[in-house]
Amino acid sequence: MELRRFYTAGEVDDGKSTLIGRLFLDVGLIYQDQLTAMDGNLAHFTDGLREERAKGITMDVAYRFFETPTHKFIVADAPGHLQYIRHMVTAASLSDAAVILVDATRGVSTQTKRHAWIAQWLGVKSIVFVINKMDSADYSQENYQQIKGELAHVPDATFIPASALKGDNILHASKNMPWYTGPSLMTWLQDNPNTTRHSSIRFTVQNVLGDNSILGKLVAGQIKSEAQLQSTAGKIKIEEIHQYPHTKNSAQAGESLRLKISGAALQRGDLIFDQGLSSSQSWQADWLLFEKTTAPLLARTQTWEAQVTHLHVKNVWDWEGQGWISDLSQKTLPWLQKGLIQFSRNLHNDPFLHGTNMGQMILIDSQTGKTVGAVLLRKGS
Repeated sequence: MELRRFYTAGEVDDGKSTLIGRLFLDVGLIYQDQLTAMDGNLAHFTDGLREERAKGITMDVAYRFFETPTHKFIVADAPGHLQYIRHMVTAASLSDAAVILVDATRGVSTQTKRHAWIAQWLGVKSIVFVINKMDSADYSQENYQQIKGELAHVPDATFIPASALKGDNILHASKNMPWYTGPSLMTWLQDNPNTTRHSSIRFTVQNVLGDNSILGKLVAGQIKSEAQLQSTAGKIKIEEIHQYPHTKNSAQAGESLRLKISGAALQRGDLIFDQGLSSSQSWQADWLLFEKTTAPLLARTQTWEAQVTHLHVKNVWDWEGQGWISDLSQKTLPWLQKGLIQFSRNLHNDPFLHGTNMGQMILIDSQTGKTVGAVLLRKGS
């Protein structure tokens, strides 16, 4: 059974929570007593915070899980406001696909364009625009085509006219829009390809045991027992592959493993690889800052951490003009910037979008411990 991860994004009242509620209702995972408890409001299925309901907005990411006969799904209902962008970044970085809602009665907004750009910036591989509330737009094909035309600049995007409230084109094709011959949202989600596997081997070491064994995750490629590989500490040989409670001859990307090895002595934070790994203390990068801080910053991946010794900003992203500019005097958070980031020690990694699910990190305020930014590595310098 294949796993799909997707997140929803959109403006307030575009219907994100209602859409997720409709998906769960139509696949049979919301029962009548639950629907009654929600006063028939499907949006309450994902609204978990009282303050959120009171304000009528989604402030945090609500995660839900469901299955069809052929697939498992993890869906994240992400907030749409720019000030809550950290939550959208979290949801998008873990997703294979973005489901961006557009209110058919209001059309494309600046927020819609931001959501689409953020999804592309974060490397989300598949994007679908659900033109929602078509029932309130008299199921107008002209209305749908106009919105589709305004978003035609988003490469390889899919467009689905729908009504989350009525169920049109969510699970099944809508009889109210015979002019639309594309997939329903559920069909698109099931047919949407999963994360592309990469041939390069990348194994992150998360713990070292006393019997020449290491614990970690294979984030890219395929490994086999008896394989001779490189590591950031030197050459190693994989003697055995274990995934509790079994011993295996091989393993695929995405699996958490215990490896018995010989050769170099590894420690937490090391990487096992076969080829092409970049190594540098200085990286060309983009970074998104959620909060302003004067405290020293720490950069952290899943297994590596170092102080940020310098951030040299070359350009900033203009959220209104949707382009990179050289005016560095922006005052409104969040700040999306590009330039050179330098660390207190060497970082072995891949550029973002290299195909190995690496090249990402977070920035942490060293005084408060709060996550204040996200980084996409572009090239070791």
